[in-house]
Amino acid sequence: MRQLITFCLLLMATPVLAKDLATIQNSLQDKYKSIQAWSAHFTQDTYVDSIDKIISKKGSILVKKPGKLKLDYTDTPVRSYISNGSKLWVYAQDKQEVQLFKKINKLVAGEALQFLNGFAKLDSEFEVMDFDQSQIKDALINNKSLDFLELVPRDTESSLNRLILGIDPKSGSVIELTIYNASGNKTHYVFFDINQAPQVTDEVFEFVVPKGVKTTKS
Repeated sequence: MRQLITFCLLLMATPVLAKDLATIQNSLQDKYKSIQAWSAHFTQDTYVDSIDKIISKKGSILVKKPGKLKLDYTDTPVRSYISNGSKLWVYAQDKQEVQLFKKINKLVAGEALQFLNGFAKLDSEFEVMDFDQSQIKDALINNKSLDFLELVPRDTESSLNRLILGIDPKSGSVIELTIYNASGNKTHYVFFDINQAPQVTDEVFEFVVPKGVKTTKS
């Protein structure tokens, strides 16, 4: 989840191609600057380095500026992550437990929060680079026709090594996202059924603890 809150954007070999890279970045930022909320379904494939295995999940995501998130995994074990921009609730329905994190900015990498705030400060958080498309298979990318940006965190102590954004050249939406962690794991997301104008109130991002559910605070 930390990767996704994070969870949720071609080339520079010559001056002409460098201009294309800047165009993609500017178009991405302009696109998400105008969007106040968006929702989507997603598939998630995580390569776990320690066991050399890919674990797949699926779910839905709802994001609203500034920094609000509702993320629901539909596969067992069912998990929900709800944040009002400052607090984060993690609800384990099968265990009837909810964990409350009072300060999300201490839990989630600052780079990941860019995903929740419309990529407004890419240059301050990342070095924006071209993506070597010979690495498409390694990045678990499905659609080779997308535009790509590679983001490398400027913070040398970040838990993230790099992010690969796959952007639909027609809509300007992020369709695929791969996150490389310092741990050696990598997670790939495909977003679909994207709605960039959902009608949603702030109450959706406040978790009301169901009766009988145990709460722990961190």
